[in-house]
Amino acid sequence: MNGAAVPMSLLEISHLKTSFFTHLGEVKAVDDVSISLDQGETLGIVGESGSGKSVAMLSVMRLLSDNGRIVSGGINFRGRDIAKLSERDMENLRGKQIGMIFQDPMTSLNPVFTIGNQLTEMISRHLGLRKKDARGKAVEMLSAVMIPSPDERMRQFPHELSGGMRQRAMIAMALCCDPDILIADEPTTALDVTIQAQIIDLMKDLKKRTGTSVILITHDLGVVAGLCDNICVMYAGRIAERGSSTDIFHNSKHPYTKGLLASVPNPKKLTRERLVPIKGAPPDLLRPPEGCAFAPRCGQAMRICFLRRPPLFKVGDLHGASCFLNHPDAPPEAV
Repeated sequence: MNGAAVPMSLLEISHLKTSFFTHLGEVKAVDDVSISLDQGETLGIVGESGSGKSVAMLSVMRLLSDNGRIVSGGINFRGRDIAKLSERDMENLRGKQIGMIFQDPMTSLNPVFTIGNQLTEMISRHLGLRKKDARGKAVEMLSAVMIPSPDERMRQFPHELSGGMRQRAMIAMALCCDPDILIADEPTTALDVTIQAQIIDLMKDLKKRTGTSVILITHDLGVVAGLCDNICVMYAGRIAERGSSTDIFHNSKHPYTKGLLASVPNPKKLTRERLVPIKGAPPDLLRPPEGCAFAPRCGQAMRICFLRRPPLFKVGDLHGASCFLNHPDAPPEAV
């Protein structure tokens, strides 16, 4: 009997392991991570600095430093394994099919070329437009991200723009070739609260208008609220918990996720509450712990947590948490 074809995800990351090889040894930055992204979906990847979220996406873009290497696993994009593509094929894919907004636009934009030069070069490279048409497209994109006087901005250098303007220019550059996927790595870092809100609203509007799938990398759960359909919480290079936005915010099942939520202020609450930080520090990824990486910082850790790495327990239809508290034999008093 012929069954219905199962739709393939736009991006499928399977058991990805990425390491950096230093004089001190192997740093296991991404350790057996599996993530999928569907057409039109907005996925949030959340975690503290050093959790592996940016390295996982730089692996997708094949933009690792010289000592970084994809050790194993697959990165399937529209039926092609990115990990096995030639550098020339990757150059054709970056920007055109997968765009990326990097953390710091000041260091990502070339300081010796104007904004217009950098935009038109990319448009000409990937879309094959003549210089005049490429310039017109660049002005159109700057206008689309609500940069005032786009013609004038085209003639300016990155240092002549404010932080918010530079970030908008980076978004315009990432979207100018109508990519299938937009990866936004900490797009609101170092911006004041008002500009942060404007950038998030801009991304919401662009997603609605273009239908582009978005991966939003951030350490701030407040940023992904109301923007992401699904969320992956990473810790020490691994997936701690994943599920829908509702699952993560209202039914979290991992102590690390609960700790992140407890450290975010809730503006809707009328009474003041003390924020509760997560005690301790992330583990050394040169010598990762044998069991659960979060166990030394967890107030609910059991003996098994220090001995064995927990699998990703299914706690809902699309909700999973890598914590032994979700094991059916876990003692009730531990939860």
